[in-house]
Amino acid sequence: MFSDQPNCTGVVAPKVLAFSTAAISAGFSLITTPGNLLVCLAVLINPNRNLRTSFNFFIVNLALADLTVGAITEPLSFVYHIREGLRLQFSLLQMVHHYLYFITCTASILSLGALTAERHSAATSARSYRARQVNSNKRYQWATCGIWVISAAVSGFYFIIGPLVQSLVVTVTAVVLTFVILAFTYLRIYGVLKERTQANLSRGIPNPNEDSNDATRKKRNAALRAIEYEKKLTKVLASILVCYICCFIPACVLIFTMNLCSSCSCEVIHWMRDVQFWFILLNSAVNPYLYAWRIPHFKRAIVNILKCQGRIGGISPSDLSVSQRDGSTNNYDQSVTRRDRSTNQCNVHV
Repeated sequence: MFSDQPNCTGVVAPKVLAFSTAAISAGFSLITTPGNLLVCLAVLINPNRNLRTSFNFFIVNLALADLTVGAITEPLSFVYHIREGLRLQFSLLQMVHHYLYFITCTASILSLGALTAERHSAATSARSYRARQVNSNKRYQWATCGIWVISAAVSGFYFIIGPLVQSLVVTVTAVVLTFVILAFTYLRIYGVLKERTQANLSRGIPNPNEDSNDATRKKRNAALRAIEYEKKLTKVLASILVCYICCFIPACVLIFTMNLCSSCSCEVIHWMRDVQFWFILLNSAVNPYLYAWRIPHFKRAIVNILKCQGRIGGISPSDLSVSQRDGSTNNYDQSVTRRDRSTNQCNVHV
């Protein structure tokens, strides 16, 4: 992807590498785009009216960064490496490709930081956190917009310091930031949630001198369910961070090697250049499957969206078969009623 190594200036990558990277970019695009698009649509459509939370806003921001990778960066990478294999000029395409790559990487890192801050606030300041959830959508929307503005501004240094130094800064920052978050903040969050669980359980020990209070028991059980849900979200965040480290550490090692290896041939430099790019593309492809199918609300929303595709704008095939088989107006009306009830779940809820 980068070719600023001084002794490799003007040396193009081997054809087999260029075409291989083009094929891998196309394959990743087919995996990355649908998964992240479904995550974004789940919150936009919000079929069950339970996804407009601060955590999910930052999840969508991460998904939007990965969607940009799948829908724009990877197709550009495909064209770029095909032209590289055909030995065609691609300087402008190269700059656009690099710049978008750095923007999405930076946005992902900032989104991870925002997700961690959100989880820390939810765990350590539960009451004030719940109070902020009321009518706070605009604030989180501004925060997500700010992440993209900062990402675009920081990535502009690429035009000053070059792609190799910029990639080194981005990958090192990603590895260090995620490691610090995982080692300290995550452990702190999980410890607080564990203490809250134990406190609620201890309050739930029955006292023989007091009458059992049904309302109190229900309130305690609701609090325990809320804590368990917070734990699940925290585990989801941890899995995202672990995946980030697993993808960015090899990329970081390869970039350091590219900078420090004076005896490496240009062909080896080109291979390291593209392989570290593959690792980062892999992260964008895997991310949606780490959280979309592990958070129950997200999973149900995505399933509802997929089911709605055959219902909006007409009677579903199953409804038609029922009405045709029975041949009665009454059954037809019942099928239309079922259709309308299902279609209502497909409406966008703001």
